[in-house]
Amino acid sequence: PGAEETVQRAINLALESGAKLTLCQIVDTDFVDRFSLRGSSRKAAYQEITEMAEFALMMIRDQAKREGVADVDTVIRTGGVRRTLHQLVDELGIDMLVLGRPKKMAAQDVFNQKRLDAFVAGFEEKGVQVSR
Repeated sequence: PGAEETVQRAINLALESGAKLTLCQIVDTDFVDRFSLRGSSRKAAYQEITEMAEFALMMIRDQAKREGVADVDTVIRTGGVRRTLHQLVDELGIDMLVLGRPKKMAAQDVFNQKRLDAFVAGFEEKGVQVSR
């Protein structure tokens, strides 16, 4: 919820450029770890979040295909958002990122504006174009 604008922007960019669209969801371990879950509770939390992410990405993938994006892939990773997204960019050779911050999650944002600017600058230094 709240990410529709970002999703549509990513779909539109893929359609305009003819590029492959890779939809990424990072299960934020830093966020889950704040709840001090241990053992099976922690594992269950990761599993539940991952299943929700898989469902959401499937819905977005289907939307992108209906709108005409020919090549759509999905990737789910677990880890800290900053580190994991940098790893994905390097691993997959991503040359453009479309970042968004769902409005309903504003109070829980991983990034304030200053941190977001620094995060984006790190990708731009690698030659990755960032749309936000």
